[in-house]
Amino acid sequence: MNSEELEKIDLLRSRMEVGYQEAKYLLDAADGDIVQALIKLEERDKAKSEKSHFMEWLRKSWRTKIKINRGEQTILKLPLAAGALGLVGVLTRRELALLGGLLGIIALVKDYTLEVDLPEEEVSFTETLLTPSQT
Repeated sequence: MNSEELEKIDLLRSRMEVGYQEAKYLLDAADGDIVQALIKLEERDKAKSEKSHFMEWLRKSWRTKIKINRGEQTILKLPLAAGALGLVGVLTRRELALLGGLLGIIALVKDYTLEVDLPEEEVSFTETLLTPSQT
């Protein structure tokens, strides 16, 4: 290893906060081109960031609950992610969309409410999204 390569490794380490081994590996993969190594690091960090954002959304969606109530009684309680999957199913099949619309109208007439329970650390109250009084 020569001093020029060591300077490039130090530059990578200072700009992107990586260790010597990772900086050397990236520099070798970029054939010694510091700019290409920085681009590879940015791409890797962006992919990690997108994955961590998705995983955080997924974690929150499983902790957030959708509740269907009639009066004070809870009829159905399920994770938001499961409700989202059901919505995808409704959007992909015309018959399911019609059924969902019909059930929504019946629910409004029969005094059902839809609530979303947010995780305790997110917010300290339950937000009512749809009630018969809003129609």
